Amino acid sequence: MAHANDWENPGLPHRHRLPARAYFFGYDSPEAAATRDRARSRGFTDLSGLWFFRLFDSPRRVHAEHLALPHPEWGRVRVPHLWQVDGYGPLQYTDEGFPFPVKQPLVPSHNPTGVYQRELLRPVLAPGEQAVLRLDGVDSYAEIYLNGEFVGMTKGSRLSAEFDVTELLTRRANLLSVKVQQFSDGTYVEDQDMWWRRGSSATST
Repeated sequence: MAHANDWENPGLPHRHRLPARAYFFGYDSPEAAATRDRARSRGFTDLSGLWFFRLFDSPRRVHAEHLALPHPEWGRVRVPHLWQVDGYGPLQYTDEGFPFPVKQPLVPSHNPTGVYQRELLRPVLAPGEQAVLRLDGVDSYAEIYLNGEFVGMTKGSRLSAEFDVTELLTRRANLLSVKVQQFSDGTYVEDQDMWWRRGSSATST
């Protein structure tokens, strides 16, 4: 069976995502390590905080210029973020069934899609070091772009995802855009007694 969209292809859980691994931090001193604060670890940049954000009613409404150009006229939200909590679309609770007609692996064309943007500074790297972009969790499907260039995509809303962006950080200040869709084929394995809330958790490099 051919799948026109990555978000409706159960055989494609990601593109360019790095293999899963144990997640450790390095610190410059025992005192810093004792704080267990990853923001104080070596080489860590916390990307939590204010991002520009716009919600579209379908991924088809998101065009290249929405991902490649900065949009300071958009709203501001604080990541980690659940857009329904901020008034972008209604909250919905289900204890059985799905919020749309079941036709696996397809999801509705009306598929709320949020685009997050912020500036990402190029880190100073020693020879052999990588710049790794980490998403601690995105619900339900995400595509990542740097300066309009496609970095990769990931599904699995309760999973972290890492991408090597070393070669894509071409400027001192880079535009990071994360496109998040509410529904994907992964939605069929996420349903339970729960509130349907979507958005992005903290990211870091």
